[in-house]
Amino acid sequence: MITISLGSILASKNLSDQTQTIVIKYFIFSALMRGIFMLSSTFYFLFIVELTGFAEAAFLITVAFIIQGLIDYPSGALGDKIGQKKVIFIAYLIHSIAFASLLFINSFNFLIMIYLAEAIAKSLESGAINSWFDNNYKITALNKDKDHEIYKEANFRIEMLIGIFASSMFLLGGVLAYWTFRELIFVIQSILMIVIGVIILLTLNDIKTNEENKQENYLRILTGGIGLLIKSPRLLMFVVGSIILATPIIIWTELILFIFYFGYTGSDASAGLFRFIVWFSSSLVVGIAGIYSKKLTAKKSLYKMHLIHSFLFFGSFALIIFLFPLTDQFSLFALVLSLIIFSMAAIIHYSSDILKKSVYLELIPNEKRNSFYSLIPTLTMLVSSPLIFIFGILITTHGLVISIVVLATIEIIGALVIGISFHLPEKWKAFNKIQPILLANQIHCCVN
Repeated sequence: MITISLGSILASKNLSDQTQTIVIKYFIFSALMRGIFMLSSTFYFLFIVELTGFAEAAFLITVAFIIQGLIDYPSGALGDKIGQKKVIFIAYLIHSIAFASLLFINSFNFLIMIYLAEAIAKSLESGAINSWFDNNYKITALNKDKDHEIYKEANFRIEMLIGIFASSMFLLGGVLAYWTFRELIFVIQSILMIVIGVIILLTLNDIKTNEENKQENYLRILTGGIGLLIKSPRLLMFVVGSIILATPIIIWTELILFIFYFGYTGSDASAGLFRFIVWFSSSLVVGIAGIYSKKLTAKKSLYKMHLIHSFLFFGSFALIIFLFPLTDQFSLFALVLSLIIFSMAAIIHYSSDILKKSVYLELIPNEKRNSFYSLIPTLTMLVSSPLIFIFGILITTHGLVISIVVLATIEIIGALVIGISFHLPEKWKAFNKIQPILLANQIHCCVN
């Protein structure tokens, strides 16, 4: 009964019981994995800044970013080798130790070790739960969902529900920290991470175990993800476009977003409340949009969506900041406009992400999926790291408006690259391990 009810909520009721169970597990574990970090997300960085200072905190983030970028791909290949549930368990064991260690900081070097541990843990879990879901969904559901309509709608609803849950978690964490103390939240997170890791280890089982990967040499698995790009011009260009598209969002999030929040709210409490409203409203509209967006195809819609997003999101915020300069004072009109833009842009952002996932679902062989899903953030971080530094200088010298316009330009370039990728030839020998019955579906879904 619970499976049927959740299946209806997650738009998977027309799939087999086996596939519905996979969808439900993916939703529950994804929500828990994202929500647990949200408990302290509002004040974690402030906690570190108060201990070290802003420059030192920025240094810690940079070091962790570089380390994660270097080991993200090898750790993804490890997931393909030993299984996703094992790497997630190891990751959450490390996360738990790192969060517990926040109570015993006695030097800056000790804090560096915590950030290094977190970087290793994040690289291990990167792409793992998504790989598990796509692998098992591909095995059990594609005969009934050849056009990926159920897959897309289920992902929309999952993102909506996770967004609501995650926003509730950072609101709850902020309230608990206010009435108690921040270190208590870190202890709660540490305990819950162990619990989540153990549950995943015991229950996140594959429908079909890939015995070939267990016997294959790790180095061959490691080079498999890169090999897919080398052998497929279309996939290579698609990934290049995806990396270009991800870069403006990373720069916006790392350098501009919280300046924007505080610039129009004027206080920590107001910024936190507005952040909750943005998350909650964006999650709702994304779920509603999923009903009408499931018939969209990547070839026809993806590049157009990003062209629209570049003007709607970055263009609008550049205009708002130009008309209403950030003064760290409460500005109701600017906040209302911002909320509308955030909500509308969220529809495009999540729709495009799900279309990308549907392309990767078809094109990437199961035995190479985790390594490939980790390769993309690895390349993205390597590209974004120097650009974050460059944009830090650009913001200082030319201001936010010019910088945001440049971000819009980068997204336009990425959208055009994505559009071009679908017109490049595809050498299918890169995917010769995919089941023949799925090959026809790949050509139908991703070429025509």
